[in-house]
Amino acid sequence: SNGFSVVTLSVELNKVLTIGSISLENLKFEFENASEMSHRLLATLQISETNQSMVIEFNLNQNTTSTPTISAQIKENSITFGSFLGLFGLKDANTHIPGSPESTNFFDLVVTSGMLEIGLEPFEIIGFQCEVKTINKFTVLENPLISLEQVFLTANYTKGESTPSLDIAVEGLFKLSSVYVKLIGKVSPDGSKEFHTIVTNESAKM
Repeated sequence: SNGFSVVTLSVELNKVLTIGSISLENLKFEFENASEMSHRLLATLQISETNQSMVIEFNLNQNTTSTPTISAQIKENSITFGSFLGLFGLKDANTHIPGSPESTNFFDLVVTSGMLEIGLEPFEIIGFQCEVKTINKFTVLENPLISLEQVFLTANYTKGESTPSLDIAVEGLFKLSSVYVKLIGKVSPDGSKEFHTIVTNESAKM
């Protein structure tokens, strides 16, 4: 007789867990048995705050025996960078942004991609990486005026055992005569702002 096997299985829990102003809802598990040697187990969860929300996807196939952590990818998102940092209690991040942060308000821009690292013992978010892109120019210096095009910001957070660490870098293109120079800037631990230059053949898309 032919054997019985589950090819796909989807389970969704229609419960809402509220923590302060944050809602956790639409928890869904998906199992796919691709072959005898391969299967896939994913979980998705929607995190909402006021009128913003994001869906994160956990890869439950990861081996957690050596390192008790799993990663989660941001799949759908309308949460701004400022609200995203607020989920981790990181509300005073202006000092971490090089250049003139007021020239481009990254905190009002939607996070375009990201990854969370989650510890299992205990269960907590221990780090994240995310990216924010903008079509606006970003001012590095006011005098002489140096502004960047094709700007994106990356943020890396690690909870750490004693002190959390938040590293933010801004990258973009600066036109110098007929050559585009890529500038990568970040704030060092002592508070000084550092910019590194790379000559590139890239052209800005206007």
